[in-house]
Amino acid sequence: MNDHLQMPRIIAVDLDGTILTRDKQVSPRTLSALKSCQLQGIRLAFVTGRAYGRAREFMERIEPDAAVLSYGAHVMAGGETIYRRYISAAVGNSILREIKNATWIRYQTEGGECFTDREEAGSLPLERDSVIEQRLDHICAWGLPAEQALSVSRRVRCSLTQLCASDWCNFAAYGCSKEKGLRRLMNYWGLPPLPGILIAIAVCTVLGIDSIIIVTDSGISGLGLCDRTIEYCKAAGVKVVFYDKVVPNPTIDNVEEVRRLYLENNCQALVGFGGGSSMDCAKGAAVRIARPSKSIDKLEGVLKVHKKLPTLIAVP
Repeated sequence: MNDHLQMPRIIAVDLDGTILTRDKQVSPRTLSALKSCQLQGIRLAFVTGRAYGRAREFMERIEPDAAVLSYGAHVMAGGETIYRRYISAAVGNSILREIKNATWIRYQTEGGECFTDREEAGSLPLERDSVIEQRLDHICAWGLPAEQALSVSRRVRCSLTQLCASDWCNFAAYGCSKEKGLRRLMNYWGLPPLPGILIAIAVCTVLGIDSIIIVTDSGISGLGLCDRTIEYCKAAGVKVVFYDKVVPNPTIDNVEEVRRLYLENNCQALVGFGGGSSMDCAKGAAVRIARPSKSIDKLEGVLKVHKKLPTLIAVP
């Protein structure tokens, strides 16, 4: 693994929950850091669930070298599309029939039009009994049981590219995911793929860390995405404490449970694995570990910690 701890050749970042602030802006500091990397010859790629239309504003402003969009169904490099897949109309209709019990549904067509059965600026009304005739970019559902979402993806043969417990999920064309989209991009550029967790373990090895806590949610855990991670860690001699109870928009209870497990097991690093909620929870726990006498409420804001945080690694 040490062979890979050289100057990085690509930085792949998500938008929401990563480089975008809460008000969906890019801070001057973040923008400067990304531009600095590009000036050093490091390629910058966005890896996001957003479709091109919703990501275009940030692509035009930041000018990444590439973008993996729509959960890997759309890959662009140098301003050109190098890979594109859609949900067929037949599969789209099958998915919509299977998820009628969802609280809220939204889908985007091949032409970029959004349909939803909830009031949303810029979207058209969705009739659940209507038959679609266009290919779809993606289908989102809120309030659908996680087990049902998994069952639908297997039965209809599509990709379940996002699953936040029973809060919301996203369906895309079969064979698509952010990870696969990034692999396609790296292959296009002739770069060898390297799982993010291997980089994390390599960092732990260099820093002499032999005990970590992995922070994730039940959706990621239920898909078995953490199994190989734990195997990698054990093979590298890194003890793993596993926490998979993070909820969307993590609670203070989530943060405190992770903090308690970290301290009880003498962990030396936190690994936020998965989406923004898992990473936010790991960050919150790191802050509470650094400032045990202050509550999260008192630590809200800018420049409130003033202490060195424990090692924190994010694996999107």
